[in-house]
Amino acid sequence: MFTSLEEIENLQYTYVDLGGNSAIKPGDVKYVDVNKDGKLDWRDQVKIGKGTMPNWMCGFNINLGYRQFDFNMLFQGAFDYTTYIDLESAPTELKFLNRWTEKENNKYALVPRPGSKNPANWWYSNYRNHNTSYLRLKELALGYQLRNSALKKSNLSKLRIYLAGTNLLTFSNLNKLGVDPEAPEGAPAYYYPQQRTISLGFSLIY
Repeated sequence: MFTSLEEIENLQYTYVDLGGNSAIKPGDVKYVDVNKDGKLDWRDQVKIGKGTMPNWMCGFNINLGYRQFDFNMLFQGAFDYTTYIDLESAPTELKFLNRWTEKENNKYALVPRPGSKNPANWWYSNYRNHNTSYLRLKELALGYQLRNSALKKSNLSKLRIYLAGTNLLTFSNLNKLGVDPEAPEGAPAYYYPQQRTISLGFSLIY
């Protein structure tokens, strides 16, 4: 982001599509004059991102057992792809936590200045195109099966007590944005997030 009027006045190139640099203010997105011709226009466009479809997807399951205990973990992940994320239309918390403000003046803020009408802030760029690779602990369960000797006085043939959870951990660059990496491209405001659940229960067989 631009962080001062002095920085804007000292630009060595002109935003052609804006008719000049007068519309630019601190808190607007800063672009690069890639070909160094003194003009910011379509000639500065370059290929970015790796596409919205993962080039690699994986999943692995761990099953362990020791005496009456059993343990299960399921991981899933996707790698080598990018997603365009617009936090401007995100839920209020996401938008305001990541917005540029005059007080903080964070040049890495992910939402432009409040009330900005500068169309350049919404040009497709790597400002909103993020690495979406992730690894998620999808399921985890720990169980204990009572010994048969403990069930002699009942009509049960098997009793298992377990503690289980889903979507407990996600390793992703998008965590800092509060965005689920499985959200569709665009605005995360319209995506119902993965639910984290923790349950305690038992299963029995007569």
